[in-house]
Amino acid sequence: MARIFLYSIAGVIGLLLLGLAGLYIFWDQAQMAALRMMVPDHPYAEDRSPPVPDYNLTESWAALPGHDPFAEITPQGVAQQEKLAVDVFFIHPTSYLGHAHWNAAIDDPEATRTLPRILASQASPFGATARLFVPRYRQAAFGAFIANNDDTKKALVTAYTDIEAAFDHYMNIHNDGRPFIVAGHSQGALLGSMLLKRRISGTEMTKQLIAAYLPGWPLSLSHDVGALQDIGACATKTDTGCLISWQTFGEDGNPDYLEITYAHQTGLDGREKLTSAKLCHNPVTWIHNGASDKAMHLGSVPPIPSIDDPLPAPIPQALAARCKDDGFLYVSPAPDAPFTRLLLPGSNYHAYDIHLFSMDIRANVRERASAWLQSHNTTETKSGHAQ
Repeated sequence: MARIFLYSIAGVIGLLLLGLAGLYIFWDQAQMAALRMMVPDHPYAEDRSPPVPDYNLTESWAALPGHDPFAEITPQGVAQQEKLAVDVFFIHPTSYLGHAHWNAAIDDPEATRTLPRILASQASPFGATARLFVPRYRQAAFGAFIANNDDTKKALVTAYTDIEAAFDHYMNIHNDGRPFIVAGHSQGALLGSMLLKRRISGTEMTKQLIAAYLPGWPLSLSHDVGALQDIGACATKTDTGCLISWQTFGEDGNPDYLEITYAHQTGLDGREKLTSAKLCHNPVTWIHNGASDKAMHLGSVPPIPSIDDPLPAPIPQALAARCKDDGFLYVSPAPDAPFTRLLLPGSNYHAYDIHLFSMDIRANVRERASAWLQSHNTTETKSGHAQ
């Protein structure tokens, strides 16, 4: 537990990223009091402890092969493709906006209400190619991010403990030697980076790792990627055994407030990130610090309006994108509605890091997984097993 706690606090200062972004939103609207109400009004020690998930049970998973209708959804006009013999372990972002608890129970209605839409919009680009495993976990509440205190650290310990247990269950029961991808967004990306450090790096599992897609969390090249002894930054669109990340801003975006919090984050190596260079991939070219024009963009997929609606058709050639020297990804023109409903201050498209490049992700997951299979002289069978 001490080591888990250490890895949890490795990124805890950075949780202020989401909290501070929220502060800016509510500051603009003169609603600071409402924001503070999102922080639980009692210490973590006085909170009830949510039941520990049993990952032997189907209900402890938001998606499993054969039990993931929303993760299997395809945008209108896009044909389904046969899956490859690979898996994706996907860690969903924060869905609990309540303030009654520091950690949400996996069946808390406030936590589960939006999960189908998250799966449809964020997990489906991965599910087009691979079997999906998406654990429910006792996620840290949004208010814990705002608090940014010792209780936040404890909430993260709880969340990460579940992710590690779910991953171990997946590897022991379901993996059967198949190559896999780790993916996540926002809180999911933070927990995913901790999983790479705590469970995967330095083990035989790195030989099965196709890649880790972790957008929506600022990763330092020296203090995060550098702490992973055998998992570097992906250099091309078909590199494997490597890490990918980006954070999206409009063309005139201003990430100054994120820079302040980033400087005080602690990396996976236990050191402050300060002004260290960030990992930024262009999710069109898949090159670190790359640039692309609109003609290269395969397509954004708008958020699903409601779970009873189909996933909207892609919008191709909508964006030019480039990583600037500050380590953030800038897109032009800045996307309009429906990608502005959850727009954060400074023209921060954090909520849409995956949506804006959905078709590009869909294509790259297949291409990168195919490259892994080919390099390992692995064939695919109709049963989905690698031989």
